[in-house]
Amino acid sequence: PISEVERGREIMSAHANKFADRDASGAPILYPMLQSLGVDTVVVVGAWTDFCVLATVIAAVDTWGFDTVVPTDAIASAMAISDDTAHSGLDIINLFALTRRTHEVLDFMKTRPELVV
Repeated sequence: PISEVERGREIMSAHANKFADRDASGAPILYPMLQSLGVDTVVVVGAWTDFCVLATVIAAVDTWGFDTVVPTDAIASAMAISDDTAHSGLDIINLFALTRRTHEVLDFMKTRPELVV
């Protein structure tokens, strides 16, 4: 965050699913913030694809109805990728979100700056 407005949007979280954070009264924090800004699409990045990123993507799509984009070069995982029948977090994310490279997401955002909050 650079400005005070951006700092006001920062949420310190202890949850894997970032939509699970609640204020002191138990009300959701992230969803109302995004709703008040008119957001309908979220870009999810993170350091644990198979846990935090996956949990947040599923909640964004399934619980809150957001279109979701995941830049595949802006996520990472501590889990080994397996070649057996088990699916990696990214395999599952592909069922819920549009996946692209970061430069593709940024190039699109540059063409439509009015859509970026």
